[in-house]
This record gives sequence, structure tokens and C-alpha cells, in this order.
Amino acid sequence: MIRPDYTLALYEDLLDAAVDAGYAFATIEDVLTGSEPDDPHVVVRHDVDRRPRNALLLARAEADRGISATYYFRTGTATPERLARVESLGHEVGYHYEDFVRAGGDHDRAHALFAETLASFREHATIRTVAGHGNLSRYTNIDLWDRGPSFADYDLAGDACRSMDLHGTYAYRSDTDRRWGAAGEPETTPELIAELEAGELDRVAVLAHPSRWTTDALEYVYQLGWDAAATSAKRAVRGTARIGTATARVREAAP
Repeated sequence: MIRPDYTLALYEDLLDAAVDAGYAFATIEDVLTGSEPDDPHVVVRHDVDRRPRNALLLARAEADRGISATYYFRTGTATPERLARVESLGHEVGYHYEDFVRAGGDHDRAHALFAETLASFREHATIRTVAGHGNLSRYTNIDLWDRGPSFADYDLAGDACRSMDLHGTYAYRSDTDRRWGAAGEPETTPELIAELEAGELDRVAVLAHPSRWTTDALEYVYQLGWDAAATSAKRAVRGTARIGTATARVREAAP
């Protein structure tokens, strides 16, 4: 019988494999402030896009193993109690911002929105790093930092997407689109577990979306459908963006 992927039980197996292989763990703040271990280590990041209840399940599983991870909450998944609870379990909490998209690419308005939400998050948790959300939009949230206040102006160590060397210093493994890597890299969670058990990688950055990790069959089937629809939507948006860019270039080249 085929074992379903992306279940809480399998995520716990993934954590155990890393621990048993002797990996240490670090948060995004550790990395961006130069406080990460010299020994082989894993950086675990969670973008809490939906289903914040699942985030608490993962946070407890990690805390039970003495692991500190980083959790980025959107405004729609953050509550005062949730932010405080995850931090109390020994994890880093950050802001998963969407302000540049919400502001329609207006830097001044986006920074005003960002500052307001960051301040509200900081009433309930220590926020030292942030991560831009990948909205289906013509705008990209991390472009917020092209103009206006800097990370230092907000007393931030940086952005997990923009400030961290995810494709050089670290072997990057993300569960986006329900596959962990590109060609030649782990595709399923058991394959990622085997890679960690081999212990051949010194630095690994893992991005796991809590909404993807399920606890029962009904939720699992629902998530499969959601992921398939989301992947199709992303491809459509990318295709539209490419067409728009090509059209703009043609217009610029026209006499």
C-alpha cells in the first residue's frame, strides 16, 4: 500500500531523520545575524499561508525534539495568542508580508502598511526577520525593498527570501508544488529523509508550508486538490506575465 506523502507523521519522521543524522538546527534570524552553528545544520522555515492549526501541530512536534524553527504568519493567519504560543515553544516568529502587492506597487503606501502591521505583530512576539508572500500578482512583495526604509530602519535582520543565500551556501528544499527539489534532487519526503540520513549535506534550508501537512484522509484529499489548482493558477499567472512583458517590449521597439 502506498503511504500518503505530506502527513504529520511523515513530517515527524523527517525531523527524526535530521536529529538522528546529527544535524543541529538554526532559525532564519540565526543565519542572518551570523549566529548559526559551524557544524552541519538544518534551517526549518514555515510560511503559514493557511490552516494555522496545522502550524501549531508542527511547532509542537519540533519543540518536543528540541528544534527551533521559523514561522512566518500572514495577517490572515496571525492572532495574538497564536504568535505568542509559537514563540513560547521556542520558535522564531516573523511577518509574512504582502504589502507591496496590496499597495499595487506603490512603495510609499506599501511601507506604511508594512510598518503598521509589523508594529502590531511586535505587540505579541519578537519579530527580527520577515518573508515576502508569493501572491498571484504582477507585483512581487520582496520588491518592497527596492525603495524606501531599509531592514535596519525597521530593526530587522533581513528577509528570508531576499537576504539568505538559498541556492549557494544552503541546499534548498521546498515543498512548493508537492515536490522537494529540481531534477536530480529529492521529490518525495521519503527521498528527502534518505538524503538527510546520508548526511552528505552540510547546510540545508527546508521550507514546509503547514497547510500542506495533513492529519487525516479527508484533509489529505482536499489538500491534493488545492495544490493542483494552485499550481495551475501559478502557471497561468506566469504565462500572462510573460505575454505582458513581451508585448511591452514590442511596443517599446515600435517606431
